[in-house]
Amino acid sequence: MPATYEIYLLAPEADYPLVHLDWGASADAAGTSHTRTAVGWLEYVNVVNDVGSWRMGLPYPQFDENLARLDARLVVWRKPAGGHRYLDFAGYVRTDPVDFYQRGNVLYMELRGPCGNFDLKRREIEAFSGTAGANKSGPADDVMKEYVYENLGAGAAADRDLTALGFTIQDNLSAGTTISKAASYKNLLDALQDIADDSHSTEATAAYFGCVPLGNGWQSEFQTRIGQWGNDHRHLSGPSGVTGAQGAVVIGLDRQNMDNASLVQDRMNEATFVYGLGPGEGIARNIQTATDTTRVGASPRNRIEISVNANNADSDAEVAAAARAKLRENRPRRSFSGTMVETPATRYGIDWGHGDYLTAVFAGRVMDCRVDAVQVRIADGRESVNATLRSEA
Repeated sequence: MPATYEIYLLAPEADYPLVHLDWGASADAAGTSHTRTAVGWLEYVNVVNDVGSWRMGLPYPQFDENLARLDARLVVWRKPAGGHRYLDFAGYVRTDPVDFYQRGNVLYMELRGPCGNFDLKRREIEAFSGTAGANKSGPADDVMKEYVYENLGAGAAADRDLTALGFTIQDNLSAGTTISKAASYKNLLDALQDIADDSHSTEATAAYFGCVPLGNGWQSEFQTRIGQWGNDHRHLSGPSGVTGAQGAVVIGLDRQNMDNASLVQDRMNEATFVYGLGPGEGIARNIQTATDTTRVGASPRNRIEISVNANNADSDAEVAAAARAKLRENRPRRSFSGTMVETPATRYGIDWGHGDYLTAVFAGRVMDCRVDAVQVRIADGRESVNATLRSEA
């Protein structure tokens, strides 16, 4: 196996391990007095600005299904060959308590659940339209943290506050694109995604977000990052014309570090002009628009109009922000995906990782891509890593 793994289930209510899982069997896990249980297979997915997932197969009855407690924390430590041990994934158990599958002569239990970003999906923004809790403006990263603080952090009511469960919020950086947002009784994750989309009106200060596991993985911190979630590994030959601060990484079929590649370019759902429909009725309704003049000019018929309801907005800026977010949501999609093949220059967890920018060469095109999602699967003593890359163009 090109990498070694340590897998733990941590208790949902306090920072202690319920079980140490691995591909062997031992009465003791590194002197912790916790019995190891063999894992049949494990698959997990990290995703930028969204909720990833995980699934794990365990032989029955060797694994005690009572340990699969609701919201127990799955923690995956990974050590790539020649690299350092690092915390690669943390998520929650959301089976009740386990699923059962028969494979040949073996009965398996399956545990599964979401990644740590699921905490953001657990909350609605509890604020009436027009109040300070619903309507915010400022740097996108600070606005995100304010919503999280008031609905998950110490600013929330006691029964909504996760601080006692190891949840913290990164200090304000005030580095993101200036935005305005109205989000009365909107899902917190959805609101953060809207803000992230709106922040791309200035790519250099676009804001990314996520709940990052800390310590041994039980604690987590809501963080924002500007420009990209991970490291910048773009090559000078790419459309940006810059060399990434962390050194260039180039993937391509001729470099033998990529396989099963596909490039999908979709304009079926494109919109180039958006009407933001704010509060009011008839001719008194607040209407703000957003348009991409470059895409409008791509063909004589490429003015494609849609509208978005922003009835809860309280200012022109908030209506315009809703229109801009909808415009970005309906931009042309160029999705490049493939299986990363490890070479001495392209090792997952050493040379590139989740959320990084890198440069891909495929079908005569040079693309600066973001690693949007990384899927890791370990089974039968083998590891496979699939990365989904997306171009922002």
